[in-house]
Amino acid sequence: MLNLKRNLQNRQRFFRLILSIVIGLITTYFIYSIILKITIFIIVLIFASTALIGFCPMRTIINRIKMDKLK
Repeated sequence: MLNLKRNLQNRQRFFRLILSIVIGLITTYFIYSIILKITIFIIVLIFASTALIGFCPMRTIINRIKMDKLK
């Protein structure tokens, strides 16, 4: 079962949200390739959703790997 406790600090959440908005706007106006635009929008959507939820699954995985190496 997934434990969806927040693992992002407020500064990181704010940075991810601002970064996703900026990259989304840059992609909208300056990228003309449709495939590249869709790919970047998917990445931006993931960044924005992790910022709004406050949970990053990759961070949980990386923390588990680090903890296993320390044992």
